[in-house]
Amino acid sequence: MKLRHLLLSIALLAAVPATPGSAATVLSNLPSAVSTNQGIKGPGGAFIPIPISYGFEFTVAGGDYLLDYITLDFGSTLGSKPLVVEVYSSPTGPDTASLIAALDGPASPTNGQFTWTPFSALPLTDGGTYFVKLSVPVGPAQYILSRSSTPLAGPWTFNAAYTKPGSSAWLLSGGDEPLMKMGATAVPEPGAVSALLAGLSLLLITRRRM
Repeated sequence: MKLRHLLLSIALLAAVPATPGSAATVLSNLPSAVSTNQGIKGPGGAFIPIPISYGFEFTVAGGDYLLDYITLDFGSTLGSKPLVVEVYSSPTGPDTASLIAALDGPASPTNGQFTWTPFSALPLTDGGTYFVKLSVPVGPAQYILSRSSTPLAGPWTFNAAYTKPGSSAWLLSGGDEPLMKMGATAVPEPGAVSALLAGLSLLLITRRRM
């Protein structure tokens, strides 16, 4: 009976995604120096006449994943209206991207590194292209996102960064890439899960016959 409980526990643990601390790093240029920065502005106010959103696009590789976290580096802040971080499906570019999840993190990040996580499991498919949008939807506020000349590296591909002034289309924001780190947990292939369960069943049968 004890062996059966142990094997069941192993099977359950194999099906549970890893915590952010144990997730694989899929894109990162941390630690590296800040080269430039990008203002992300909300609408209204004398010192912020035009709102500016910022975003970056990436492609998943090496299998299906669950997104665990995105860590971003910020400089100074003006105002305290919430910064919103969202993930979109973006197979044909940011202008036609579809929202799939808002991420949970600090409403008003200050100077330093801050982390955003999905409210619930956020699956990302192998070969899929996604877009992360940072914006201040309401009220005058500005967040300074750090950028680095050190390219983002990892098993996934960083495609491009974009800015969106006011209601215009997204524009390529060339040069430095966002200073950040992204972690995700690989989803086991269905065949691997089936093989694991079959092996556990065989062990249980062998145990009963002993």
